Amino acid sequence: MTPLNRIVSTLALAGSLAANVHSQASYPSYNSSPLAPDSTGMTSVAAEIAGHIQAGWNIGNTLEAIGSETAWGNPMVTNELIQLVKENGFQAIRIPCSWDQYANQETAQIDPSWLDRVKTVVQHCIENDMYVLLNIHWDGGWLENNVTPERQADNNAKQKAFWEQIATHLRDFDERLLFASANEPNVDDATQQTVLLSYHQTFIDAVRSTGGKNAYRVLVVQGPATDIERTDELMDAFPTDTVPDRLMAEVHYYTPYNFALMTEDQSWGNQFYYWGEEFHSTTDTSRNANWGEEELLDELFALMKAKYVDQGIPVVIGEFAAIRRTHLTGENLELHLASRAYYLDYVTEKCNALGFLPFYWDAGGLDNHGSGIFDRDTNTIFDPLALEALTQIETEQYWTQEGPTYAANANPDGDWANNHLERYLGSDPRDETSIPAKPSLQIDANKRLAYTLHRYSKNNGLLEFEYSHDLSTWNPFPMNIQTDTNTLLEAISDPLPDDAPIFIRIKITL
Repeated sequence: MTPLNRIVSTLALAGSLAANVHSQASYPSYNSSPLAPDSTGMTSVAAEIAGHIQAGWNIGNTLEAIGSETAWGNPMVTNELIQLVKENGFQAIRIPCSWDQYANQETAQIDPSWLDRVKTVVQHCIENDMYVLLNIHWDGGWLENNVTPERQADNNAKQKAFWEQIATHLRDFDERLLFASANEPNVDDATQQTVLLSYHQTFIDAVRSTGGKNAYRVLVVQGPATDIERTDELMDAFPTDTVPDRLMAEVHYYTPYNFALMTEDQSWGNQFYYWGEEFHSTTDTSRNANWGEEELLDELFALMKAKYVDQGIPVVIGEFAAIRRTHLTGENLELHLASRAYYLDYVTEKCNALGFLPFYWDAGGLDNHGSGIFDRDTNTIFDPLALEALTQIETEQYWTQEGPTYAANANPDGDWANNHLERYLGSDPRDETSIPAKPSLQIDANKRLAYTLHRYSKNNGLLEFEYSHDLSTWNPFPMNIQTDTNTLLEAISDPLPDDAPIFIRIKITL
């Protein structure tokens, strides 16, 4: 993870992928045992895999730590930790990983014991039926800090050598294992972006060359600095592949930096403690976010949807987080934690609505300015509020009759997991005792389906109706919005057919 400021670069015409370099490293080929392509367990394309991942989690500051797996204060990864993550609602784990410190600098050969260690961690994830995203992380900066024409040939040689070894060693895992080319490659202009594209192409070619299941494995390439605006501006070309529909694009999201990562006030701006208009403080007003809230997130995510998702390329939000500010006390701390949970929920919900894959950045820290949600020393939940915000993205609300009123089933603590859904369905999300009225769905005198929803406040979302005659095959059911005010939404259909039974289901996407 690298703190990112919002930077706009000027787009220039990209030149050739070739570069003039002072020297070129030469390493042995490590593709010594290529296999014929094997599609067993590899049938899903990238978009299908994306559909299975609603919540991802980073094992941060661990396998990428410089010195050793435990050098940055986290314990070694165990199967018990992976089980804990799985049991608490995550479907995928991103493994930031270092390789260069375990490699011979003359030959680029990775220590076999480190390859085995990484394989063990991947095995824990697969055995717990989780998807895995394995990368070359910062890794001392050999690639990330040197996306330049001067280092292009040397770095492509090392990129090829490393990925031939990694891909060969992990080749037998099925489609639940994904590889990622890099982490946050430092790119500021079109010239550097051309170099980055060559690094990604080398990665793809090296993995595919090893054959077996790697011939079909989904691969992930990073935008410049994994910054959304720079990616939208500079990444006009995408690497090529030998198989269709097996690539994803990756960006990260730490916006606004003042809220997500900033730990000290700076001359250009101060820390934000409260994010989201409904969570602004009325007493600690100087710490309310004054930029980078919901509207900007929506705008930035829309850029990635148009650039990639709409073109059939899923988008990985490989990292996002907001640090805890537990130096606060009393009502300020309570409001900050609620605001932080709202931020995490909003990012996750938007990712799922747009077809992105969200991976929360958990560096393991449990103190002030930490982002850890699990205590890895005891394998227990440390931050249930953040955990709930990240994982309760498919929570369904069921209504039960209670005398003359209806109540929605709530979580044991009395609060719902999704504040947007609460507000949409008519409950005040700030009041645990607020119960919405049951939405009305009935057939009127003209045999039309009429749907009425009283809301707490206007909250735009996608309301979809589907019908079926057999509860197996479902088709879109057109409904006309009659009114859409702050607190009332009404929809009505054309007259229903009389020739067959009809079943209706409703989907709300926020």
